[in-house]
Amino acid sequence: MLKRVNKDISNSITIEQLKEFANIIDTSRDDELQSILMEAIVMVEDKTDVSLSAMTLEYMPEIPNKRLYLYYKPIKSIVSIKNAITGADESYLLAYDKSINQLNTNDVIIIYTTEEAPASVIDSLRHKVLAIASAIYDGQTKEEINNILNTIPLKLC
Repeated sequence: MLKRVNKDISNSITIEQLKEFANIIDTSRDDELQSILMEAIVMVEDKTDVSLSAMTLEYMPEIPNKRLYLYYKPIKSIVSIKNAITGADESYLLAYDKSINQLNTNDVIIIYTTEEAPASVIDSLRHKVLAIASAIYDGQTKEEINNILNTIPLKLC
């Protein structure tokens, strides 16, 4: 199980860019637009496994494995790895690719942080995020939104 504990608002993909992209001049729905933009960012992050803004995640692997790969690159730091049953700290080895090796137990809770992807990656995804947010705002169907998502290349970082 993977859940976002905390997610920063992106400084690189903004509500102002969304409003310009979607030709929205009204300010009365800015809170709704911010929520829509965040939803679009999360959809693109889920598709690409790339972090478009800093976040903290909690990961509880469902399948026992001695080597775990963390989601949403780039990984900034491991905050903690605890035994899910006892709450005790677990020892581990962090590999060069930020995977976690040599866990002593299968039942762990991993808290870690990501940082914003490189500017070149964000630049390559900005248009897709804005197109998805605009489609959500316009009330397009999930199928239409998925059609936009399916045009995103998978290997970016």
